[in-house]
Amino acid sequence: MPDKHLSTRFDADLDLLSTRLLKTGGMVESQIERVLRLMDAYDSALVLQVLDGE
Repeated sequence: MPDKHLSTRFDADLDLLSTRLLKTGGMVESQIERVLRLMDAYDSALVLQVLDGE
């Protein structure tokens, strides 16, 4: 049996899900990085960036 899905729509949906998951993970990573920087040194502009990202 070939290692291929029968439905191209399923493949497209799976690709979209993967893309969205990676994008969401990147957003979470950015927010965590900003919060960790805030823990080191308070920066009001960075606080606003974190709040805007929520």
